[in-house]
Amino acid sequence: MENFTINCLPFNKNSFHSINIGSSLSLNDYASEGGILKVSSNGKVIATNFTDKGYTELYQFDNSTGILSNPIKIKGRFQRPRYFEFSPNTKFLYILSDDPFLTNTSLEQYNISIYDSTIIENSRFSIIQGSPEVNTASQLQLGIDGKIYQGRRVSNVNIPAILSVIENPNTFGPGCNYILNYVNLTGFGIINGLPYTVPSVTTSPNVQITYTVAPDCRTVTFTGKTYIKGNNLTFKWKWGEPPPVGGTLADSATQVVASQGDTTYTTITHVYPPGQDTFMVHLTVTSDTVCGTGRAGIRVIVKPPKPTANFGVATTCNNLNITITDSSLLNTNPSITHQYAIKPALAAATAYTTYSTSPNHTYTLPGTCPTNCSDSFDIRLIVTSPLACVAKDTVVKRIVLQPKPTAGFTYTNSCGSLQASITSTATIAAGSITTQQYYMGNTLIGTGAAFNNTFTSYGSYIIKQVTKSNTGCISDTAYVPVLVKDKPTATLTYNN
Repeated sequence: MENFTINCLPFNKNSFHSINIGSSLSLNDYASEGGILKVSSNGKVIATNFTDKGYTELYQFDNSTGILSNPIKIKGRFQRPRYFEFSPNTKFLYILSDDPFLTNTSLEQYNISIYDSTIIENSRFSIIQGSPEVNTASQLQLGIDGKIYQGRRVSNVNIPAILSVIENPNTFGPGCNYILNYVNLTGFGIINGLPYTVPSVTTSPNVQITYTVAPDCRTVTFTGKTYIKGNNLTFKWKWGEPPPVGGTLADSATQVVASQGDTTYTTITHVYPPGQDTFMVHLTVTSDTVCGTGRAGIRVIVKPPKPTANFGVATTCNNLNITITDSSLLNTNPSITHQYAIKPALAAATAYTTYSTSPNHTYTLPGTCPTNCSDSFDIRLIVTSPLACVAKDTVVKRIVLQPKPTAGFTYTNSCGSLQASITSTATIAAGSITTQQYYMGNTLIGTGAAFNNTFTSYGSYIIKQVTKSNTGCISDTAYVPVLVKDKPTATLTYNN
C-alpha cells in the first residue's frame, strides 16, 4: 500500500511520532490544486483530496493522541475532486469536482455522520451537476457566520469574481440552499482560494444575527445574540438602507439591554421601504464593563425569488407504485410547502386530483389496476413559499406505467396432422405487447400473435413463449405442452 507520513506531537513537543496511513501524497497532487488538509470542527475527522487520483480521503482522528485511523476514499461525480469543506455540525461534507477539460463541474453533498464508505457514497446529493457556471471555481470555505462560501471567476481572468454560498450547510438535500450568484466582487480577484479560518472559531462568533420576514416581504424581525459580558450591553443596528433622493435616512437603531448572563438576546423589528429587496445589516455590540467590541453582518433578503419546483420519478417493471423524490429548491425562502396532484395524461387540467403534500412519498395510482389502467399520467407539483408576496412555482412530469406482460398461448392440432396452429393469449395491464417469441429448447420457431408450426414427428413437445411490452418490460416465460396427435390407420384382413 502506498502511504504518506504525518508527523504529530501527541504529548511531548520534543518527541515526534511518525504515522504511515492512507494514500501517498505526491508533488503532482499539490500541483493539480490538491493536497488540501482540513479538520472537522469537532476534531474527529480529517480530510485531504487527491485530485490526480480522483478521490477525497477521510481519516478518523483522535485529538487526544494525534492518531489517524480508518482511511476511506470518496469519489467525486467527475474525475477530479478539487475542493471540499465540512458543515459546521460536522455531519456533512461538500466536494467540488470537475473533469480534466474543465467542461463539467459538480458540487456534491455527502452525509458523513456514519463513518462507512458505502453509506457515505450512497448518501450523495448533487447540488449542481455538470454546470459550466461553476467551472473556474475556487476553494470552499466555512465562514464565521456558519455558511460555506465559494469564489468563482466569471471567466479565466482573475476579475471580475462572484461569491457563491451554501446558506444552510447543516441541512441535507435541497434545503442546504446553494445560491450561485450571492455577492458580486467586481474589482476583486479570486484565483484559487479564500481566507482560511479555524473551524472552532467559526462555530461560535461572539455576535450573531438571525431574522424572519413577515408575509408582506417588508417587515423583518431581527434577533441579536452575543456572548459578551457586562452589566448592560449596547446593540447598535445599521439597516443598510440607501438614503432617499435629496434627503437623509435614520438608518440605524440602538438598544441598551441588561445582561442575561453568558448569552444575551434582543429582538427588534424594522420595516423596509419598497423598491429594494436585499440589504446588508450590521450589528455592533459593546459592553459597559468589558473592553472590546463585537460585530456581525448578515445579508437580508426581504423578497426572495420564487422557489423552484422539481422532483424525480422512479418506476419499475410490474410495479404500479410510483416513487417520487422531491428536489425542489428554496431559493432563500425560509421554507416551502409541497402539493402534488395527478391526472390521466390526456385528460383536461380540471381532472387533477390532489395526492399528497409529502415531498417524499410512494404513490399508488387510482383506478382498479391491473384490469382498468391508463398507461400514462401527469404528476403536478406546486411549491409555495410562506411569504405571500412570493409567487408559486409549478412543474408537471409525465410518467408511463411499466407493467410486465403475462405470457400464455393456446394451440389446435388435427389428428393425423404434423401442423399445429398457435394463438397467443398474452395480456398486459397497461400499454401494449410489442414482441412475442416462441421457442423449442433454444430454437426460435415463431413470432407474433399467431403462427403455424410443422413438427417433424408426432408426439409431445414443450414450447416456451416470451413477450415484451412497449416500455421494454419482459414477461415471465410461459411453458405449454403441445401434443401433436397421430391418427390410427385401419386395416382389415380376412380368411376364406
